[in-house]
Amino acid sequence: MSPRNSSQLRSATLFVVALAALLAAAGFAAGRLNAASTARPSIVTHVLQPSCTAIDNVTSTYTKIGDLGTFEVQSTDSLVETTFHGRVYASATNGTGLRYELRIDDAATATGRIRAILKAAEVGGSVGRHVSMGGFWEGLAVGTHTVSLWAQTANGSDSDTVMFDAGCWSSDHVMIKEYLPFGTVALPAILRE
Repeated sequence: MSPRNSSQLRSATLFVVALAALLAAAGFAAGRLNAASTARPSIVTHVLQPSCTAIDNVTSTYTKIGDLGTFEVQSTDSLVETTFHGRVYASATNGTGLRYELRIDDAATATGRIRAILKAAEVGGSVGRHVSMGGFWEGLAVGTHTVSLWAQTANGSDSDTVMFDAGCWSSDHVMIKEYLPFGTVALPAILRE
């Protein structure tokens, strides 16, 4: 290619790029180009703030203490992370303590465990123990899901007055992060007619 043809090709390319930039700027100014209305962040977050809840008796089988709240899943292919931060309590136990488990739709996660413990030495009194527990969920259906907290007496058969948000301080919370699969975020601009 001759230097003259190369120079003409460069000039034509620069003209096309400049024209495209000018048209895009004019489109935004005229309101014909804008952010996609269906654009969603790649992480959708929810924060649940449960109220204090107690049950009278927990045995060696997991028992639901109560529901913590609901959240919406946007895509079946998402990875959902749930984290509980709060205070757990039991007034008495004949075991070595209690296991607390975070569940969605009354089922435990198939990806590891989401548990915290309250040792027998921490049972009773009026204090309880602050715990954090978190984990992941895969394959949750699109729609509404319920997060709940369950408990089990460890190495025993009975625990009494088992609860979360001990003292009803309204300080417990559950953070839910849905990591949307690649490709569910729309392009930053669309052409509108």
